[in-house]
Amino acid sequence: MARGLRTIQSFALYYGMGGEDVLSHFDLALVDPGGRNRVGVRQLKERGAIALAYVSVLEVGRKTGYSPPANVLRWQGDPVANEEFNNWILDPRLAATQQRFDSLVHEALSLQYDGVFLDTIGDVEDRQFAPAFMGELVPAAAWLVAETARQYPQCLLVQNWGLHRLLPLTAPLLDGVCWEDFPYDEIGAVPTVHSGIRRMNSFQNQVGLQVLALNQGINSPAVARTAQDAAERCGFLWYGTSDYLQLPQYRPR
Repeated sequence: MARGLRTIQSFALYYGMGGEDVLSHFDLALVDPGGRNRVGVRQLKERGAIALAYVSVLEVGRKTGYSPPANVLRWQGDPVANEEFNNWILDPRLAATQQRFDSLVHEALSLQYDGVFLDTIGDVEDRQFAPAFMGELVPAAAWLVAETARQYPQCLLVQNWGLHRLLPLTAPLLDGVCWEDFPYDEIGAVPTVHSGIRRMNSFQNQVGLQVLALNQGINSPAVARTAQDAAERCGFLWYGTSDYLQLPQYRPR
């Protein structure tokens, strides 16, 4: 995998509409493809930003009165849902899930995005699952990433979460990994005391992975500075926002 994100110095994540003029000041923009058309993507890229489309790999919305999809993940006979976001979780082992994911990637690339931001794929690490069951789900999710890397070799791939069991399998295939809810308040003067930081630094050194640290609910400039300083001590790029539907309030370049 070509390391297309090695030299970036900034990134932003935004799930709202438009905003290309602001987002283009960042080296990397992670955006919802529903928030812009092909012209908007072209504007981002022409102004120097790398544009990645958000893709929910393993979650779809639940609709009141509707049965779960046929490819829903079932644990102990019951369909599995992400209750916080009211989504069904899909089974990565099933062909329908694989076909859906490939279709989403293909659609993003047809809109001229540089790659995809793989969200919800880390669901396979949910602690409610028994180790043996997780042992089936994690390789299946890794296979999805491997197939995408094989079919679309120029597609940049950034994985969100899945930092423990999944990332060791996918890291050689990725350009970056996002640590959402980055625990900046746990990072002291010597970051490598934190086992998660050691793990991420290892992937950085072994395969050149770009690590993105992300925080939502950042409303204080002082807290933002604390979080960014912590990420920089770890060798990560940091972005924080009050809400993912809010455009960045600062411009890095």
